[in-house]
Amino acid sequence: MVTGRFFGGSAEDFLAYYPGGANPGGAGIIRGAGDGTMLDPYVSGNQASIDPSQLADPNGNSPLELVNAFVTDGNDNGLPDLIGRYGDPVRGYGLGYLPSFGAPGLYLYGSTLTNPTPTGGTDWQNWSITSTQLSSGTAIFLRNATSGGLYLWTGVTLVDNGDGTGSLAHTQYQVAANWNTGVAISTLWAADINVDGTPDLWTVLPDGTSHAYLISGLTSGGTATVTAIRAQRLA
Repeated sequence: MVTGRFFGGSAEDFLAYYPGGANPGGAGIIRGAGDGTMLDPYVSGNQASIDPSQLADPNGNSPLELVNAFVTDGNDNGLPDLIGRYGDPVRGYGLGYLPSFGAPGLYLYGSTLTNPTPTGGTDWQNWSITSTQLSSGTAIFLRNATSGGLYLWTGVTLVDNGDGTGSLAHTQYQVAANWNTGVAISTLWAADINVDGTPDLWTVLPDGTSHAYLISGLTSGGTATVTAIRAQRLA
């Protein structure tokens, strides 16, 4: 589930991406009520569908994962863009950028991004990403569950080469070297929880518990400080 102002209003809406099931590679957007809940998707105007063909890369691969890209390309038409992880074992893996075309649910694959992983590799299939928006721009957390590596990209902007390729310019921080190593996380969300200008993390585990982690002490050398807040069980 991805949150964002996908209908262009003041409320946070909900984008559900379906990697499998009855509509693999497709997605649906449901209008938010403004209180953290959704409006009735069966009422006209509260739902928009995204066809799998809109999200597929030039090789026909559906995204492994989608996150909100906000206005990382600098073109603010009132609706957020998307960033996805893509690939297959034959052609390899990487990131892709999907711009919004100014109407709810109207996306098309835009640019194949050449960025390596935070550790300099191409094994994007082993990473998960989550994003948030700060006053300084888009911020993206990147996690490798196997190694426990947790990184943060801030000030993320799209560099479009104009030929179907591009890259994400950013400042990288290593947040932690062994964060929740090997732990299955059902949901990973980024947000500035304590409103200090540094993005933090929410997690939901398969057992239904929610955990918050406050991030501080970002530095160009070494790791940051990650402070866990008491776990809560979701109702």
